[in-house]
Amino acid sequence: MSRTRTVNTRDELENVVDEYVEKGYKVKSSSQEKAVVKERSVGSWVIHLLLLIFTVGFGNLVYLLYSWATADTVEINLK
Repeated sequence: MSRTRTVNTRDELENVVDEYVEKGYKVKSSSQEKAVVKERSVGSWVIHLLLLIFTVGFGNLVYLLYSWATADTVEINLK
């Protein structure tokens, strides 16, 4: 999932990035006019446990890759 958020000032850009980092997002890129943050997601531990039991670990790898690929990404742009 990918979203875009627009802010009015550089300070507001930094504050919004800080808010996302506090929520567990990772900064992928940052410049004077935009920043991209991505959610750190490895999926549900319950699902990982079940996949470990029933697929001997192969399902865990597939589920991990799926979780990384579908993690929330937010692009924050300066007007």
